[in-house]
Amino acid sequence: MSTGKLPPPVRTINYNEDDEESDNEIESLNAAVEPEEPEEAEEAVIVAPPKPIFETFSTKTKLQSGICVVRELGGGKFELVNLSQVNLQSFSSEEIGRQIQKTPELLSLLDISKEDWRQLQLKSHQAVASAKFDLFRFLKLPIELRYRIYDFTIVASKPIRQIRYPALHDHHTMAFALAATCKQIHEETRKFFFRNNFRIDTNKEFKLIESYILQNVREVTVGWWGFSKKDPATFEMLSSQCPNLKVLNLSITEYVIDIPAGHHKYQRLYRNTPETKKFRTSNGFDALVGIRGLDRINVTLGTAFMIHKIISKEELDAFESFLNTIMTQPKPEPITPVRKAVPKASLRSLKKTVEKSSRTSLKNVDGEYRPCGRKR
Repeated sequence: MSTGKLPPPVRTINYNEDDEESDNEIESLNAAVEPEEPEEAEEAVIVAPPKPIFETFSTKTKLQSGICVVRELGGGKFELVNLSQVNLQSFSSEEIGRQIQKTPELLSLLDISKEDWRQLQLKSHQAVASAKFDLFRFLKLPIELRYRIYDFTIVASKPIRQIRYPALHDHHTMAFALAATCKQIHEETRKFFFRNNFRIDTNKEFKLIESYILQNVREVTVGWWGFSKKDPATFEMLSSQCPNLKVLNLSITEYVIDIPAGHHKYQRLYRNTPETKKFRTSNGFDALVGIRGLDRINVTLGTAFMIHKIISKEELDAFESFLNTIMTQPKPEPITPVRKAVPKASLRSLKKTVEKSSRTSLKNVDGEYRPCGRKR
């Protein structure tokens, strides 16, 4: 059928190997002609609807409201015990006891532990608090507000320490219970927990703490008592097992300075430095000045009465300045032992020596070799 319109002109493309424009045009035409492959349809994931909290059923038997224990009997039948309405004497009678004993399923169902009762009570209280809008949903807060709360609650204003017997101490930080609420809050509060200043007196006391605390602790308060074994071990532990330690608060006791001769072991480092005159002979001094990689060292005096008469503030400030100069230096890189290659000539000589020593234990008797010490 003629429409009176001319057909559209046919466009021809001359292919030339050196013509880049023709290549692009051919590729575009091929792309327009070739049908597109259909995309693979994603498999539909069917999510089961959550089980309803409140389940309803109809029965001709009149039931009273209360807290009930339900046991499935099979065949669409259920056994119900209303704990709120049952009589205590009837429920604890010998007949009911024998009946419960004959049914292990009912016995295990009624044998509710204190922890189970606590969980049931918690669920009931949470539901009522939610209905009365008394339930504070902490995780609904923005993360910035939660971080502010962690900064006020987890980071203590005083040094904290581990307590072996909590009943004997009144000064304990209850805010740490917030970190044990759930896994999410525990992960969020971890970095705030390590901002605390940890108080230790001996390395044994600090070893009771988990290893991940040693790896992440940043500030430590240490009491220097002049013990011959405990103090060096504590300072060596801080140097080797606390890679992220940046601030050391050193509390000096009178036992470090005012001690009779012969009590302290010989210390070898910085014996000719004027700033260390009253400390360089004390137990643990070499291990203390061996710590590296810190940002700051604060030196204070203990609470003993006589220590303020033994050392002046100028001497204490000079010792603190000396420690900051030495202990803020970067940590030395660990040295990897290099195994030296043994020359082949040495191996050959060693082999000959072994063979010669083994042959000396034999004697030539009638052209035969036999071990020494044996009679013919």
